[in-house]
Amino acid sequence: QAVSGAKLHTLTCDLGDLNSVKSAAQKFLKEEKKLDILINNAGIMALPERRATEQGLEQQVGVCHVGHHYLFKLLKPALSAAATPTTPSRVIALSSSGHRFHKMTNLLQTGRLETEPYDPWICYGNAKCSNMLFAKGLHDQYYENEHIAGFSVMPGGIHTGLQEHVDWYTMLKWTIVTPFFFKSTSQGAATSLICATKADPKSDGGKYFDNCKATDALEKVEKEVGKDAASLLWEKTEKVLEDVGF
Repeated sequence: QAVSGAKLHTLTCDLGDLNSVKSAAQKFLKEEKKLDILINNAGIMALPERRATEQGLEQQVGVCHVGHHYLFKLLKPALSAAATPTTPSRVIALSSSGHRFHKMTNLLQTGRLETEPYDPWICYGNAKCSNMLFAKGLHDQYYENEHIAGFSVMPGGIHTGLQEHVDWYTMLKWTIVTPFFFKSTSQGAATSLICATKADPKSDGGKYFDNCKATDALEKVEKEVGKDAASLLWEKTEKVLEDVGF
């Protein structure tokens, strides 16, 4: 609407099914050779009981992290083709303040990126912390030589379909504080857009952004789980993909 003559093309992609992710990526690459910006925005939150993806992974980590990791892996040739030293390609991973619920140390010791027993908020925290570490790992691996920059983003509290699994008592509390802490959808998109267009990948690449600014949240996570957490998560995720046939 804002850009006269712009065309919007849609692709169906279920992040909970790696076959669907593969199909969507193949369709994109059939039509396009270059990709300038990838925003990994899909997510689910706080499912009351454990549910599995089509490949048997815990659904929150499977959708929020593994599906997006695989999507990036498949689209990386197009991101590399679009990137230049002066205009890098950008990948933005949507995280959350809920990353603080993580138990990543335990998660990284498992073969399937899952902590037991199942807890809705710990699994959500693991998924959102994984988004932060994914962006860091991506930037560390691909920015210097292939000019693909990674950022993670806290969009803010926004009332969307993401809350469909949240219990009524929590939703009541959130409703009460909405005027003071929650954002509109447009406001919530602002930090992603900053990272997609303006943030400096040299100084702020790999970092966690909140309210349109880089923060030290990633450094705090690395103090908790180790400086090598991003690379370790990357290796674990690749092994999970291999184990389920991708």
